[in-house]
Amino acid sequence: MDALRATGEYQAFQDTELRGFGIKVTPTGAKSYTYRWTKPDGTQGRRTIGYYPAMQPGEARDAARRESEIIDRKGDTG
Repeated sequence: MDALRATGEYQAFQDTELRGFGIKVTPTGAKSYTYRWTKPDGTQGRRTIGYYPAMQPGEARDAARRESEIIDRKGDTG
């Protein structure tokens, strides 16, 4: 996580272990963990799970797993 640096543009990195889980880096260098899924209408949904360094990557991955169990992809309400 410390190797991810601000470039002046938004950056997104996807996890290789958990589908939908990723990290977003803002132009100023703020890092957030996100979970993405496809809604029934074909659009992408995204929720912020937490922020680095307050939440470590393992904790964020566990939270994303819980989020994936909560989200009803067929009747998405979020």
